Amino acid sequence: MSEPLHHYRVFGLDIESEHPMPELQPATAADEFLRVETESLDRFAPMSERVDEGMGLRPCEGGIELWIPQVGGLAVERDRIGVAMQDAEWAQMRPYLLGSGLAAALYLRGRFPHHLSAVSAGGGVIAFTGASGAGKSTMAGQWLRQFAGALLSDDIAPLRADGESVRIDPGLARLKLWSDALDQFGHSPAGLAQELSGRDKFYLPQSAAPQQPHRLSALVVLEDAGDQVGVGVQRLRGLDGLAQWRASLYRPAMAALLVDEKAIAEHLMALLELVPIYRLHRPRDLQRLSASAAQLQQRLLSDSCLP
Repeated sequence: MSEPLHHYRVFGLDIESEHPMPELQPATAADEFLRVETESLDRFAPMSERVDEGMGLRPCEGGIELWIPQVGGLAVERDRIGVAMQDAEWAQMRPYLLGSGLAAALYLRGRFPHHLSAVSAGGGVIAFTGASGAGKSTMAGQWLRQFAGALLSDDIAPLRADGESVRIDPGLARLKLWSDALDQFGHSPAGLAQELSGRDKFYLPQSAAPQQPHRLSALVVLEDAGDQVGVGVQRLRGLDGLAQWRASLYRPAMAALLVDEKAIAEHLMALLELVPIYRLHRPRDLQRLSASAAQLQQRLLSDSCLP
């Protein structure tokens, strides 16, 4: 007897999988879905020596192949992801599937994943972006703690412009936080899943947002304020804003392989036109995060980004 199939919905995608994914919300079977199934490891053998920035990327007919050393490979097409594990358990492969694998599937469907942490705010959504280590997840956690709302996505957020607004489809309902941020928010790492890299980062589950598109109200670019006492919020426009939208694209090298540059440019210009962008100098001291979040909220209210 064959094993039962698992059905989920995330990032606006209906998924049917041979393998369980406990991080995702269960869903009923859909007429059209992204199929996740076992792939032969032999397919990826020539890629094992060609790895750039921790992952091998190679275009293939109908999609792209991803190679993760010591873990395995993902063969991603529009409607299928083939999974081949090398020296890893399913739990080790799953983060790569839920990250780069689904991001590639989104690109192949003409949708654009961005590197964001997004929270609901009133009738809209605030998204945080920035360089690695800028504190996207920490700021999202502070916003939820201070102003309530729901987490829509942490790390990957697919965006699409409809001519009048930009919509975001919810992702995984968990925040990836350093242990000091967990402590600041009143949580212990005990019992929480740890990031596979072994770093002092843990996944904190959150209440799941409804799996439906939400309107993006503002993008906030986080920059380290260092030890400066004051925090500041600046509006970004024009080329500065466009550069930030481009920098927020998830795995731009993957996007360049899968999407025409003209389509990328049109997408980014639509985001620039429809969503206001701000720069927030985030304090390094976690004790001052609440003041930073309050100043940001007041600016967004003043600019009518929030109801």
